[in-house]
Amino acid sequence: MSHVSINNHSILTFEYEPFIDKYWNVGLSEFLISKYGNITTYDHNEVEEILSSCFEYFVDQFRTLILQQDTEIFFHYVFLLHEASIDLYIEQLGGLQLPDDIDSDFPRYRRILKLILEQSCDIELTAKRNIEYQEALNIMQELYYLGNWIYEFSIYIAYHKMIPNAYFVEFEENVFTCGWQNNYGELNKLLLNYFSTDYETFFDEAALEELKQAIENNFSIDYNKAIGQIPLIKKHFSNRQNQTVEPYVLPINLAAECNTSEDNTFLFYSGLMITKANKLSIEDAVLKPHSEKRYMFRPMLTYTVDDVERSLIGDSKIAESMMVIASNTIHWNTMPAEWLQNKGMVKFMNKKGLEHDRLLENEIEKIFITNKFPYCRNTKSFKQKKGKSNVKVDIQGLGEIDFIVVNKDNKKIFISDTKYNRARYDAVGYRTDYTNFGGYEIKIEAKKNWLSENLQVLQEHLEIMFHIDYSILDFEVEPIFFINTPTFYMFNGKYKAITLTRIKEYIEGSWDYPTIKLRDDANKQFLNYTHPYFSKVPIITPFE
Repeated sequence: MSHVSINNHSILTFEYEPFIDKYWNVGLSEFLISKYGNITTYDHNEVEEILSSCFEYFVDQFRTLILQQDTEIFFHYVFLLHEASIDLYIEQLGGLQLPDDIDSDFPRYRRILKLILEQSCDIELTAKRNIEYQEALNIMQELYYLGNWIYEFSIYIAYHKMIPNAYFVEFEENVFTCGWQNNYGELNKLLLNYFSTDYETFFDEAALEELKQAIENNFSIDYNKAIGQIPLIKKHFSNRQNQTVEPYVLPINLAAECNTSEDNTFLFYSGLMITKANKLSIEDAVLKPHSEKRYMFRPMLTYTVDDVERSLIGDSKIAESMMVIASNTIHWNTMPAEWLQNKGMVKFMNKKGLEHDRLLENEIEKIFITNKFPYCRNTKSFKQKKGKSNVKVDIQGLGEIDFIVVNKDNKKIFISDTKYNRARYDAVGYRTDYTNFGGYEIKIEAKKNWLSENLQVLQEHLEIMFHIDYSILDFEVEPIFFINTPTFYMFNGKYKAITLTRIKEYIEGSWDYPTIKLRDDANKQFLNYTHPYFSKVPIITPFE
């Protein structure tokens, strides 16, 4: 089986057997033995170097195979599978349950289809030669296999960079293998499953409409006409989903239709195009998944066919990309580079960037108000009694404090920075957050140290603002992060990071990071892991 139909949508299945000998048992294994010898190693640096070589090997094999595909129809086959995957994803959101073996592979499958399509921009394609569907299917299946291992090794490397001695490598009868050390694989799986319900439960629902309005205002165009002319032009030639258009036509038509300059309309469409000039390398496309130069954000796939520039544009893909731009780029001060040449769009982006932390902070504040926790938000100074001047903290070395919240029942004061992060779903994204949190730790620690030495300042402020009638001078001060969506830092950070869904329970003391208990049957004992899970030695308890 290489592909199936679900709700009349074709989808490839992942197949190991046809390719494992060619690319793993022989190709990868011989490549590594020739470079490193037939070794077993647990050394962190040696393992990282070997894993990096595995990544490079599969990238090279993927690139070699895809550069051989010079027929336009091959990429049209891939395009149609990708359009079908968008429709399936939308049906998933509506409640469709994919078969378990398909469901687990589906997110990566969609990424690999995008990766394949992006490479078409580098190839001089021709429409004068055909390729039979079965032959194309076999090649797509092979690229799916290679792409899977590109992503898999990128994840291994990312985890290995976050966790000291995460993996080991060895050869069994001259065949390469690698695996987790210290039960880390099982531990990570259990943690990911436990926190899977914590993915953000709110988003900026108005963002897409605001983006459309900003586009209309700043490019002097009608958004619906800009997008709507694409299917009209396609239908003029055929009703095929994979009908291409000549991209130069779009800004000319739109400028005339909206009585605006072609400079405006050219910038708008250029920001939605992925071309040979702006596409990423295979390596960067995998390791920089949130780059605005990805097909995820640029739905107009533009390549050369028989010396003529054409754009392949899916109706479903445009809608997907516009939603992703609105929800997963602008709040982080990112948008298509071409749009940044428009001052109005830059102003809009900066405005949304300033808003995004407030979205999370507003939801957190509701929790504190509902549960009557005394708190301070966005504190730059503390009020003081008896005519004393306010005590400023918005100074060099400290800075504004996002939240301070007090629970008198457990005699704790929580001082928090709020981090509204992109949703991440694999270790490559997690590692970006993990690196960023290293800097955040330094800042929150400085604020915690200051507050611990200045509890009298906070005491007077709370007496004025909340009329508290108890002393906090012997309360414990705990630095934490409030976050909107799970990330690996939660599991192994110096300080705890609490998602929105768990803030109330954590502050009131009814929930904490769980102890993860793993069985060690060989030694008849349990290994009990506590936060930070990958840094602390587990507590050993015997079987009862």
